[in-house]
Amino acid sequence: IAATLSRVNLKSVKKDGSRLTAQTDDSSGDVLDDVPFFQQYGYASKPAEDTQAIAVNLAGSRENQVIISTDSGEFILEQLENGEVALFHPGTKDYFHFLNNGTIALKTKTLEIEADINLSGTLTAAEANIKGNITGGNITSKSDVKDAAGTLNGLRTEYKVHTHAFTPPAGPNGPP
Repeated sequence: IAATLSRVNLKSVKKDGSRLTAQTDDSSGDVLDDVPFFQQYGYASKPAEDTQAIAVNLAGSRENQVIISTDSGEFILEQLENGEVALFHPGTKDYFHFLNNGTIALKTKTLEIEADINLSGTLTAAEANIKGNITGGNITSKSDVKDAAGTLNGLRTEYKVHTHAFTPPAGPNGPP
């Protein structure tokens, strides 16, 4: 039973067909090549060199080793509370943090999304710069709308319905 699990270091990781394999070494200095990874369904990672791993030696044989868990030890999300989950990148410190209160926190430099997005609720942004066109639907604002030529309130003031004092007969006039 003692030979069933091993703590190993990954010396190199490569793609071998549809599976990742690694060269491993353990505290005794034993080196194994082409050790396969088994990762959780739907999740994939390619660990960096010198990542620590837990390997299972099937039937107690180091010649039949598979890697089942990895840990870089470089980065711990300090704000992670009991029961919370995070997915992070050790090198950039980018993360998704699933909080107990139902919030998902995301930290990254650039987020690229290729999808149709259905949004309901409130979108809050201190400032948003949009490149490209916004089409379809209505745009509602609680403050003035501005573009390179002026503001919407400025246009209203300039072109609002007004009265001309001329004859015959004086009365309201529509916009030009």
